[in-house]
Amino acid sequence: MKIFHTSDWHLGKQIGLFSRQDEYQSFLNWLLDEINKEKVDCLLISGDVFDTAITSNAVQRMYYKFLSKLSNTTCKNAVIISGNHDSVSFLKAPKEVLEAINVHVISQIEKENETVNFDQEIVELKNDKGDLEAVVCAVPFLREGDIKIDEFGTDEETKRKATSDGIKKHFVDVSKYAKKKYEAVPVIAMGHLYVDGVELNDNGRMLSIGNLEAVDVDEFKNNFDYVALGHIHKPQIVAKADNVRYSGSPLIIDFGEAEQQKIINLIETKGNDLDVLEVKVPKFASINQIVDDDIVKIEKKLLEISKENEKKDVFVSIEFTGNLAGVNLRQSLEDFLETNKLNIKICKIKINNNSTSVQEMIENSENLEDLKPVDVFKTILEDNNVPDDEKEKLLENFNIALEALNNKDND
Repeated sequence: MKIFHTSDWHLGKQIGLFSRQDEYQSFLNWLLDEINKEKVDCLLISGDVFDTAITSNAVQRMYYKFLSKLSNTTCKNAVIISGNHDSVSFLKAPKEVLEAINVHVISQIEKENETVNFDQEIVELKNDKGDLEAVVCAVPFLREGDIKIDEFGTDEETKRKATSDGIKKHFVDVSKYAKKKYEAVPVIAMGHLYVDGVELNDNGRMLSIGNLEAVDVDEFKNNFDYVALGHIHKPQIVAKADNVRYSGSPLIIDFGEAEQQKIINLIETKGNDLDVLEVKVPKFASINQIVDDDIVKIEKKLLEISKENEKKDVFVSIEFTGNLAGVNLRQSLEDFLETNKLNIKICKIKINNNSTSVQEMIENSENLEDLKPVDVFKTILEDNNVPDDEKEKLLENFNIALEALNNKDND
């Protein structure tokens, strides 16, 4: 049996004010072709299917059309869990309908008299003959309300440890339940969380267990045959545990990931053994960062980028480190693009020097009235240099608040 492990699609994600709909559609088309090419039997999506809790009709159509087409491929099952960006209620709403085409959505844990219903999290994977080949323990993104904690504590450190312990216990318990119920078949876990020892970015910055609700990697590698993780966009094996992996996002989500090679993990079961192969995802758009102190040099780089990517959407972030001397940089570059008929979208301009006036910063900034609330919030986080780990938590809470506000408006 062959299984694709992917995560963090962030459907609906924009770069600045620009849509990436064509890029996402190209990825989904490629994925369907790759599933048929590799004769994949099951697709695992480990959370953050969507970028925001409130999703446009166009993005919803793209998602459901993909799932419909998936049923016409070699893929017999798809298992989808919620991530911190996803709306639990939105993912859950069509659950019964999607079951009819073997798309299994687990958006939240279910309890009966305070006892977790682990059967609801377990998906059986069978071959063409009906023989059981593997089981998937599909654990959705666990929020504080999902975890029973005896002593929650008042300080932040105690609260984080208690949450981490609660998440760890849930995975250990579902592992024990699955292994007791199913013997002699591989047990695969899905999760959307931080695992201790993960690299947050290409600079090798590690996440320690004391930072956020990180869970010890040993709890995963010793309890499951393979762990299909989501939440971190950089693909990686965690702490040298070959069976614990983040697939990473299949597309570049922001400019900080511009140099990453994106992948999907291909898992092949051979009895109780599992082999894992990384499948490279093509770049369906060109995403670039330019840092320079000379406007002429920036213009030259824009010409080079355009020539190299004539058939792709091109998105550019520019960091200017020189002296503007009263020049409206954004307008100057937009005029340059128009004059040279370059199909380049300038998503962000950052003026990084000590001599820029407030007026110049305003002139080169984006129009906040055109931004979505979450885009405005992300811009504020970036402008205040909020660390990546704190940014994730703040964005999670912001999305929860935004969803709650939207639900209130619809009541």
